[in-house]
Amino acid sequence: MLYIFIIHPIYQEPSIAVLPLENLTGNTDNEYLLSGMHHALIGELGRISKLRVISHESTRYYKSTKMQNTDIAVELNVRYILSGSVLSVGDSIHLILELSNARSSNQLMDSYEYHDQLAHIISMQKAVAQKVARSLRTRPSRAERLQKEQKRVINPDVYKAYLRGMYALHQGSEQWYKKGIAYMEAAIELDPGDPYAYAGLALGYATLGHGQVDSEASFARAVNAANKAIKLDPSLTEAYTALALLHLYHDWNWQLSNEAFKRALAANPNNAIAHAHYAWYHILFEDMDAAIKHAKLATYLEPLSPAYHAWLGLLYCHYANYEKAEKAARKALTLNNTSEQGNLILGWCNLHKKQFRQANTCYDRLPETPHWETMKAYCYVQSGQKEKALEIWYRFTQLEENQELNPCYMGLLAACLGFNDRAFEYLNTAIESRIFPGAYLNYFPHTKNIRKDPRYALLMQKMQLNYIPE
Repeated sequence: MLYIFIIHPIYQEPSIAVLPLENLTGNTDNEYLLSGMHHALIGELGRISKLRVISHESTRYYKSTKMQNTDIAVELNVRYILSGSVLSVGDSIHLILELSNARSSNQLMDSYEYHDQLAHIISMQKAVAQKVARSLRTRPSRAERLQKEQKRVINPDVYKAYLRGMYALHQGSEQWYKKGIAYMEAAIELDPGDPYAYAGLALGYATLGHGQVDSEASFARAVNAANKAIKLDPSLTEAYTALALLHLYHDWNWQLSNEAFKRALAANPNNAIAHAHYAWYHILFEDMDAAIKHAKLATYLEPLSPAYHAWLGLLYCHYANYEKAEKAARKALTLNNTSEQGNLILGWCNLHKKQFRQANTCYDRLPETPHWETMKAYCYVQSGQKEKALEIWYRFTQLEENQELNPCYMGLLAACLGFNDRAFEYLNTAIESRIFPGAYLNYFPHTKNIRKDPRYALLMQKMQLNYIPE
């Protein structure tokens, strides 16, 4: 099935997708290395501000595909395809690449062949990006040219540990995140002066649990790793991205988060992760235009991500644009028919239309976790089934006697049930401890009934967020 996406006018400039590299080394154990090279090539091309580069997360689905380049180009809405293969990997690497215009009968535009020591792989990747830019007649800025002129020799064993770590981090689960962090620590132990390993370590911590690191010590180590990476190499977008996520979701330092997002996107304008989360920075300050802009950019750069389409839909819900919200939700569900956020958005859209039966059907598909049960409770209250919401409340208050529950979700649940005093008790606890998603109280519809209470404004003041009562 082809997923055809409409591109925003901001992205009419040259666009390219880098396909996963074909492994012709005869050794399947090299897959992590090829995956890392694929990601690195995308990262180098992504530094070119006048080139739209599809993310690794969307292009990796085409590994070993039988699809034609022309069909892939339509699916990703790009003009150019860069494909290639690795013939050998050891102390040296042999790489062959082809650049084609997939919208012009897959016309071969150029080919490149590299054979060099693995220690020079970073310089090789920079050279590829420079030659592709030249082939596409896309002139990098002076800053981008200077970045590409920097040459660096690496320790092959350190780089392999780093690539194993990045491969693990891209698998998208807590177990793999922890494996990725372990690989990064091993790389740092081999070479305490390697900026890539520090950047990867910081990104691993920042993405583990959506930016919620396990402790203050872990947070401090993540920030230190990011700063160390930046000191060693100020051009690493991953390090700035990690700092942005850590400051946004963990210590709620809005100024430092904003600065880090800007630096991340200056280093790589095609950084889909930074765009996606920068949207959630802007939502804190009710900057609708900026929030929607960055959320859209994330979907253009990573068109096959159900999460990013769903996040865009969630923002449309917040601004009561339910028609666009529903469209984004259905796109997310097309890409992943079990998308929890996709079903959440459809439920909210149905509630808006007072289609309560359909809303309940959407919410019944959500897992029985505190987060999703809190969402279900709001649906029950709005659809006149408060007794079902109360069942959730009583079940959670009983669970609290033996286990710790997220006070933010408990506060949201209490707020939508009208238990205002309890709501403020929980929410105060969440905000004093900076527990996610406490900073997003304005986003959740659960809090509408308590926003005019003076205690609500005090909560916002504690977070240094401006709030004008509705």
